[in-house]
Amino acid sequence: MLPDDASYLLRLLSGVTDSEVEKEIARALDYQPLALASAAIYVKQVRESKIASKFGWTDFLKKLEKGQRGTIEDILAETNPSYPKTMTTVTTLALEKVMKSDRVLDHLFIFLSLCAPHPILKDIVVDYIMEMENELEDKDAIGLKISRCPLLLFDEEESGVYIRVHGIVHYVVNSVTKRSAKDKQIKCILRAASSFSKFKDQDSLVVGTKIVPHLVKVIKDFEDFSFEERISQMAQIDNLTSQDYSNVFTALGNMCSKHSQYPAARSYFSAVLEIAELRNPSDELQKANIYNNLGVVHRKLGLVYWHLGDLKQAKGCLERALDVWLKKLGPDHVDVAACHDNLGGVYQQLGDLKGAKDCHDRALDIRMKKLGPEHVDVAMSYCNLGLLHWQLGDLNQAKDCHKRALDVSLKKLGPEHNDVAMSYHNLGLVHWQLADLKQAKDYYEKALDIWLKNPGPEHVYIANCYHNLGLVHCQLGDLKQTKDCLERALDVRVKKLAADHVDVATSYNYLGLLYWQLGDIKQAKDCNERAHNCLKMSSSEHVTVADTYINVGVLHNYQGQIQEAKECFDRALAICINTFGPEDEK
Repeated sequence: MLPDDASYLLRLLSGVTDSEVEKEIARALDYQPLALASAAIYVKQVRESKIASKFGWTDFLKKLEKGQRGTIEDILAETNPSYPKTMTTVTTLALEKVMKSDRVLDHLFIFLSLCAPHPILKDIVVDYIMEMENELEDKDAIGLKISRCPLLLFDEEESGVYIRVHGIVHYVVNSVTKRSAKDKQIKCILRAASSFSKFKDQDSLVVGTKIVPHLVKVIKDFEDFSFEERISQMAQIDNLTSQDYSNVFTALGNMCSKHSQYPAARSYFSAVLEIAELRNPSDELQKANIYNNLGVVHRKLGLVYWHLGDLKQAKGCLERALDVWLKKLGPDHVDVAACHDNLGGVYQQLGDLKGAKDCHDRALDIRMKKLGPEHVDVAMSYCNLGLLHWQLGDLNQAKDCHKRALDVSLKKLGPEHNDVAMSYHNLGLVHWQLADLKQAKDYYEKALDIWLKNPGPEHVYIANCYHNLGLVHCQLGDLKQTKDCLERALDVRVKKLAADHVDVATSYNYLGLLYWQLGDIKQAKDCNERAHNCLKMSSSEHVTVADTYINVGVLHNYQGQIQEAKECFDRALAICINTFGPEDEK
């Protein structure tokens, strides 16, 4: 059905009008008339019962998300003799028949059950089928058989052909494949991971963005099994070794990290660590590399625990990595320099600025000696030292470091590289502190131009840049632009970061202050409550948390909420005392 017709059908049969949610329901049900009718009749009957008279489309959507589609359809089948079988029943019969009659399609639908309900590159599916069946070697024959399946839909794009299915088919596929034995399920998950990893070199913004939702689903399914079950299955797959799986999971963890899916990245890297511990516990170098991936705050790659707000875990991982590398590689190895640099970033975020400077200085010394002054890793050292000097209030030193980083990055990487964008962003920070707002705005906009192209509009880099640009617009008196930037930053942070992350709280806090300034007291209170709730969920002792508590307390005070303000100020004071000591004047 057409979207408008679908919305009209939902309103007509249910008696409920909610134009925005109606559109979402219609999309979720693929605009299929029978599915729409089932949904509308279900909502109407629930509302007419005495149990849930206020039941609406938002409640229905939650049931769909919980996988309760079959129950929803039963009412229409029971009340209308024209439809003795539900869509779920009919689709299940068709799917089971297809899977029993053809092993290619059997493998195909099992694979789709491991994936998210999003389009998936056909080449990945073909590779998975060939991994599952060694006898199937003709890619074209497999592709042709897939293209003839009536339960599939196909989208041809510049990056390749993508397979997708209607929501009802995806729901049924998951129900049918759950019946298979555990050992078969784990084997399928491992093969799926292997197939996805082969496309790491195609991790462009377009392809990578479409692959990553499936990687999130795969690692969640993998974690549903016990460690013993997972490792047992790995041992039984002849042509892949534990090292192969380490490489597979590392590649997928890096892809998730690159696209800001940090919980999934952490899970992939943790799986690699489990393999290393079990298969070769004496391989300290391999484990050191894994610890670095888990804990790294390097702004180029990783960012796993740092973005999850778990700085203590990041610090622990990096300290273990550094200890191993110092023993195995010696104090002047470039990998040791990288670990010093990452550890310095963690110390910096924890408020240990002396420890951070020692680490960053050591990293720069090693890199200058081993790589020379015009290497990109030297530029990264200057970038990190620049941020440290900025935090220390030494703005001229900070500006000098970031300009050195920019010069090297432009020369070695070109004007469109992420590292160049990072230098522009950091120079924006410095010029903002120097009250050179026009120059700060220019640098932030240059960074945005690059980052919007790659890694794309929903990366945390973009959120940070929009947030800082919003503060510049505020000081320039352009509150409309301020609101737009701060809302864009919040939107990305809510999607990509943990609910208790300090950056989410910071976004809500600044939006609350802006709404207060605009006279929208209701919105200001709502944002402030959300910011406070984020902070209360967080166990972080990061100094930025203290700053945000102070800002939230100020807004509580403006609103006359004295007890809440006191709670925030007390919490900020406790964090500062714990971080800097009771005698520090900060």
